[in-house]
Amino acid sequence: MSDYKAIKGHSIQTFTGDHPNAASGDIWYNSTLGRFRVHKLGAGAWSSAANLPTARKLKSSFGTKTAAIYVGGTQPPDSAKQNEVLKYNGTAWSEETNFPHAGDSGSGAGIETAGIMVGWYIGGATGILNQTTEYDGSSWTTGGNTPAQQVDGGTGGTQTATFFAGGTINFPTGRTAGTMEYDGSSWTAGNDMNSARISPLGNSVGTQTAGLVVSGEDPSALSAKVESYDGTNWTEGPDVSTSQRVGGGNGSQTAALKYGGFPGTVNTESWDGSSWSEVGNLSTPHGYTSGCGYTTGGNTSSIIAGGTTPAGIDNEKADVEEWDGAPTTTSSWDVT
Repeated sequence: MSDYKAIKGHSIQTFTGDHPNAASGDIWYNSTLGRFRVHKLGAGAWSSAANLPTARKLKSSFGTKTAAIYVGGTQPPDSAKQNEVLKYNGTAWSEETNFPHAGDSGSGAGIETAGIMVGWYIGGATGILNQTTEYDGSSWTTGGNTPAQQVDGGTGGTQTATFFAGGTINFPTGRTAGTMEYDGSSWTAGNDMNSARISPLGNSVGTQTAGLVVSGEDPSALSAKVESYDGTNWTEGPDVSTSQRVGGGNGSQTAALKYGGFPGTVNTESWDGSSWSEVGNLSTPHGYTSGCGYTTGGNTSSIIAGGTTPAGIDNEKADVEEWDGAPTTTSSWDVT
């Protein structure tokens, strides 16, 4: 009992029926049945979806699995930077209004009709834009500038309440632990993460007051570190089992998914708010890309598009995969 309370913050509750708002991992006592009950998430799986119109890597993204926005990136044969914007509606891809700048390695947050892009690399030693760009589902507008020219970091939140953490302010070798927060018009500096890193997995992992930054690359090596954000401070949490960067990730601070990434992993891990567990693998590696699922997708709904296979920097691909987590089930056992 004490372990459950330490993890969940409360003792096992008693109900005359089943828990009215059970989440994966919750345990309760059903007094009518005289049995303990547990809500658990079944196994999920990746499946192939419609390919991107063109192969590309280092795209940026925001939105959900059925309303995903992918921005820019690079295309073969010479990894030319792009400004194309692609939308996925759950079935097919369409071209939307172009982004104002051709580039890559930006970070996105929000949903299809209220998204934000920050940290855009347009090329060259000083080619990091400190411009914020907002999307309303049809057009792009310029928002407040970031206080630092920071690129390739992790984001979470909405168009009017975003955090942007990590990345580099001295491309391509510098690393930063810096955090910035956006209120819909301007950015302010927040407290640093515990470790500097570039290329954490995914975009839109959590919110501005309950965010996650997963993996990436610290100054010396790929990282398995995970840090959670409460809107003020960062706390190191359980590591993921596989160190990687530039892969997919989405969900909330209590239900997230991380998948793919450099150097060529197909590994997928699910987070339930207290621990990571390995679940179904991608069919092929997807490095140098990002995923969508927003916070509402949790660890049950995601998409990863393009990237590289194998995860070498110049092997762009167009493959797309979707993740569907099995629904939660309730099991019970007798009191002994």
